[in-house]
Amino acid sequence: MDLGPLAECRFLDRPNRFLAHVEYRGRRVPCFLANPGRLRELLLPGAPALIRRVPPGPRKTCFDLMAVRASLNPPPKRGMGGVPVNGGKGAVVSRAPWGVAGRDSPETEWVCIDTRVPNRLFRLHHHHWVPFSGARKWRSEYTHGSSRFDFAYARGPRRGLVEVKCVTLVRDGVALFPDAPTLRGARHLDHLALARRRGWEVPGVRRSPGSFDEVETHAVFLVFRRASRLEPHGEMDPGFARALRRARRAGVGLHAYRFELRGERMVARGEIPVVACPPWA
Repeated sequence: MDLGPLAECRFLDRPNRFLAHVEYRGRRVPCFLANPGRLRELLLPGAPALIRRVPPGPRKTCFDLMAVRASLNPPPKRGMGGVPVNGGKGAVVSRAPWGVAGRDSPETEWVCIDTRVPNRLFRLHHHHWVPFSGARKWRSEYTHGSSRFDFAYARGPRRGLVEVKCVTLVRDGVALFPDAPTLRGARHLDHLALARRRGWEVPGVRRSPGSFDEVETHAVFLVFRRASRLEPHGEMDPGFARALRRARRAGVGLHAYRFELRGERMVARGEIPVVACPPWA
C-alpha cells in the first residue's frame, strides 16, 4: 500500500488531539493528526516525521502527519511522561527530546501513526489471511445491535464481524494495546463475544427471512512496529485486558499482523501471536 508522496520534516509539538506542528523547509507548519491516541513514546520534540500534502479544500491544514521515526530502545518510562500543552484536554507532548538514536541508525524505525490506514490495509490484505479465506459480500462500517464494526462478511451459511485496531506502542519487543484507556474498545470485544455465543440473534437485532444463524467474530490488530507478539496493555487499561480474555474464552478470533513502512509503502511482515493471558494477568 502506497502512502506517498511523503515529505520529511521534524515534529515540534501537539497543541491538541488532532493537530500537530512540524518544521518543514524552515517553517512551522500545522498538520492534521488522524490519531486520538496518546503516542507519548513517538511524538518526541525533534523526531523525524513524514507528512503528506492534501488537496486544497475547506480544512485548515494542508498536510497530514503520517509517520514518525522512533527508537527501538526508548528511554526508561519515567522520562517519557507527557504534559498538557496550552491547557488543551488530552493534548500531550513528551518532555524528552528525540535523539536516543540517530536519524539513519538501525536502532530506529518509521512508524505510521495515521489510524485511517489500518482499514485500508485490511481491505487490501484480508484475502491473503487464513481466517478470512472464502469470505465474501464484504460491508464496511456495519451496525450490529448497539455497536458499529469496521467490517462484516458472509461465508456460506455464516456471517462474520470484524473490528480492526491500530497498534503503535511496543516495549521490549512486545506490542501493547491500547496506549490510552478505551471503553469503546472493550465494548466492541464484549459485543463480539456476545455475538459469537448467541449467533446473529443478539438483543436489539431484528432477524430477517433467511438470515444467518452462526456468527464468526474477529478482532484484528495491525501492528506498525517491530514486535514478536501482542499483549493487552493491562497497566494502561485493565478493563480492556479483561475484555480481551473474555473474548478469547468466547471463541472470538484474535489476530495480529505486522506491517512496516518502507519508503512510502506499507509492507506486510506476517502474523504474530496474540497473548490474551500473559503471565502477569
